Amino acid sequence: MFVVSFVEFLTADRLLLWQEAAARLYLTTDRTKATDDSESTAQLYLDLEDFLHGLISLSNELVSGRVDNSFSLSIRF
Repeated sequence: MFVVSFVEFLTADRLLLWQEAAARLYLTTDRTKATDDSESTAQLYLDLEDFLHGLISLSNELVSGRVDNSFSLSIRF
């Protein structure tokens, strides 16, 4: 999740939504599809907590990169 959101931020200068991140990772945000008993239609589930953890990791990486000057980004707040 972190890598997907980091690449999107660097290329498009925006954050991904939960559904967009799940689609890029070929996952679902619908828990009922993930728990389906049919093996042919069951999908892996991207939990909201995992998504938010990825965004927190992204912001932490961006802040540490700005402080260490290891890379430069024009971040608009």
